[in-house]
Amino acid sequence: MNNKPRITIAQARLAKQELLTHLQTQPELAGIGIISTAHGYCVKVNLSTPMPADRLDIPDMVYGVPVHTEVVGQAYAF
Repeated sequence: MNNKPRITIAQARLAKQELLTHLQTQPELAGIGIISTAHGYCVKVNLSTPMPADRLDIPDMVYGVPVHTEVVGQAYAF
């Protein structure tokens, strides 16, 4: 049995807003979203390219909400 508390959508939204405030000026940021997981929700940070090591400041967790980071490439409008 898993005893981890479920992360609510409200918690994920709050964490997403905090991350957006923190990362919005980073040129590598392609987008920030919320995804569903086995434990509720988490924040997903999409990067166009890897961030340089001297500026890699994306936390693993914000307000108890896990943060997943993925390099997805450049985002384009359809």
